[in-house]
Formats: sequence, C-alpha cells, structure tokens
Amino acid sequence: ASSQSKYTVLAERMSSVYEPDETIDGVWNSWSATCEVTVILDGKKLNDVFGAIKTQLDYLRRQHNGLTEKFDNFVDVHQQEHDSMGSFVNEAVPPLALPDLSSKEEAPTDNSNSDKQITNIQSTKGSVRYIQAPPVEQVLDAEELQIMLDRIHALEQDVRRHESFGERLEKLEANVNSKFGAFQSQVDKLNARVDATNAMELAFEKKFADLEDRFNARIDQLSQALDDKNDQAQRATQDGLAEQKAELSQLNELILLNELRIKKAENDIVRTSQ
Repeated sequence: ASSQSKYTVLAERMSSVYEPDETIDGVWNSWSATCEVTVILDGKKLNDVFGAIKTQLDYLRRQHNGLTEKFDNFVDVHQQEHDSMGSFVNEAVPPLALPDLSSKEEAPTDNSNSDKQITNIQSTKGSVRYIQAPPVEQVLDAEELQIMLDRIHALEQDVRRHESFGERLEKLEANVNSKFGAFQSQVDKLNARVDATNAMELAFEKKFADLEDRFNARIDQLSQALDDKNDQAQRATQDGLAEQKAELSQLNELILLNELRIKKAENDIVRTSQ
C-alpha cells in the first residue's frame, strides 16, 4: 500500500507540474498577434525573447511528455507486480498412496516440486495427503529496490529541475511584463501627446483657414474699393479732359476772332493811310 501511494502521489505530482499545451500556444499566439512594434529588451528584440521562451517551453514539453510516458510505464509495471502480491492460499496436491504407513521408505518426492514447502501431512486410511503451500512470491532484492529508488529520485530531480526552470520562466515573464508595461505606459503617453498635437494641428488648420478666408475677403474688398476708385479717377480724368478740350476750343475760337479783328484793324489802317 505504501508503494502504491508513493507511485500515485508522484504521478499526480508530475501531472500537476505543467499546464496544458494550449496555454503556452495561446500565450504565444496572443503575443504574436498583438506585438506589432519592435521593442529592445536587454539588447534583444521582444519577439526574439518570446520566441526563445516558446522554443524552451516546446522542448521542455516534449521532454516532460517523454518522461511522463516512461514514468507511467514504470508505475504500471511495478503496480501490476504490487497488485499481484495477494494473500497466500493453500492448494491441495493430489494424494500419493503409500503401501504402508510404517514403511521405512521415504515419502515420494518430485523434482518439479522441490521448491514447494511442505507445511502439513495428514494421514487418512493408509494414504498420505501432502498439503503444500504455493511458491513464495519472489521479492525484489536490495539492488533492484535501489535501482527503483534511484529512478524515482532521478524523476523527482527532473521534476524539481523543471519546476525551477518554470519558476525562472515565470520570473522572466514577470520581468518582461513589467518592462513591457512600462513601455506600454510610455507608448500610451506618447499616443496621448500625439493625439493632443493632432488636435492642436487641426485647431491651427481651422484658425488658419478662417484667417485665410478673412484675408481673402479683405483683399477682395480692397480690390473692389481700388477698382471703384480707379473707375472714379478715370471718369474724373475723362471729364477733366473733356472740359479742357472745351476750354481749348473756346480759346482757339477767341484766338481766331482776335486774329480776324487784328487783320481787320490792319486793313482799316491801310485804307486810312491811303
């Protein structure tokens, strides 16, 4: 019973050391799917770090599966040997008739039954019945027991090494998660700053667009006013030119009239002098 409990406890202990395979694959697939940026962690890329971890976990899983299979076979074999060790049951051997109980002849023996132990002899009506015990169950010697214990100790050491490696992986995972959390915090801060910058840029673009619209409207207004003033100046200039032309025409008429008067006066003077 003690050996059975030892095998059972050790088997349960080994089966509870590692988590299901889909947990490892799920974690890896999750990281592979969500990790879109390259992060340098202790001189290595984060993807490479988790790739190495997954490789180690896959190797450890294969080693654990092989070790578990060997241990299960070992437990099954020795469990069968342990279960086969039941209580002894006396078996009756067919009677061997002797000619005379007082005869000096020795009881017949059989070489094939030499390893059986005679436990009792009963005499019934001149016949002898040998009540014999079954052969004693072969007991493992000290060397075989030591080999079994060494194997169990080796399995326990492998389990402890695997547990230690699992603890180191957990510490590494915690360290990576901590650093990745800090990095994610920095990324979130940068994203917040980028969002704020984008908001400021949009506000600036809106203000610039409003200013540009106001500037264009002012330019259009000034251009229209300048055009109006140019038109007014042009019309005033044209009106002034027309007035000057009229004045010039009047001056020309006066000049012609004066010339006619002078010419007439000269003619009158000539006639008078004659």
